Amino acid sequence: MEKRGLSHIEVILSFFIFVSFVLFAIYFFSPSKTSRIVDSSLSYTLDEVKKNISVELESFSVILNSSTQGDDLASVEIKGVANELDNKRVRVENSHGVDVNSTETMGEIVQFEIKGGFYEGAETNGKAIVKFSEDFTSSDAPSGTTFAPVGSYRVVGGEKKKVLSEKKILLLNESYYNNYDGLKKEFNLPGRTSFGFQIKLDSGEIIEGKKNIPSSLEVFSRSERMEIIRINGRVEFADLTVKVW
Repeated sequence: MEKRGLSHIEVILSFFIFVSFVLFAIYFFSPSKTSRIVDSSLSYTLDEVKKNISVELESFSVILNSSTQGDDLASVEIKGVANELDNKRVRVENSHGVDVNSTETMGEIVQFEIKGGFYEGAETNGKAIVKFSEDFTSSDAPSGTTFAPVGSYRVVGGEKKKVLSEKKILLLNESYYNNYDGLKKEFNLPGRTSFGFQIKLDSGEIIEGKKNIPSSLEVFSRSERMEIIRINGRVEFADLTVKVW
C-alpha cells in the first residue's frame, strides 16, 4: 500500500484543533474563572435578597374639601383593593406624615380621624395619604361624632410598589448568622460563592450580615437606594448593598 504524508490542509486543521484546545483549557481552568462566576452571581444574589426582604406597599392620595374642617371623622371609599388585601392593614397619615387612628372594612371603606394636621389653613382643602401593607400594625379605632359627608373628598391617585421591610430584614439578619448554609441553599447560590449584605438607613443605623473575606479574593458589590417600611410604620429611604466573593 502506498503511504502518503499529511497534506497542508490536515496540518492546518490539526494546528487549529490544538490551539482551540489550549484556549479552552486556559479559559475554564484559569484562576480568573472564579471571578467570572462570582461576578455573574451578583445580580442574581441581589435579586434574591431583595425578594426576601420586600413587601408590597399601596398608597392613595385623598383630598378633603375645606368644608370638612369642622368634622371629626372621614369615611373614604378606596375602590379596587378589596380583593387584594389579604393580610394587609391600613395606615392613614396627615399632610405632615403623622399617622392617625384609622380602620378599614373589606379594604374599600377606610375611616379615619381628621381632627388636626390635615389642613394648612382656614378654608383650604386637606390632604390624607391612605396606605396598605402587611407590615403595618392595627391602630386604635377612630373616635368622633361628626362625619365628613359623602362627596366631600376625592381620591386623586394610587401607586403600588415593592419596598424593603425592616421586619423582614431583621429576620434575614438572624438567618444569616444562625443558619448561613441553609440561607445559601434557600437562595440557590453556588457552593463556592459567598455573600453579605448591608442596609444603611438615612438615620445612620446599619443592619448587616457580613463575614470575614480572605484578602486573596476579589469582592463584587452593588447598591440600590430604596424605600423601607420601618418597624414603627413610617416609610423612609435606605441604601441596600449586596456583596459576593
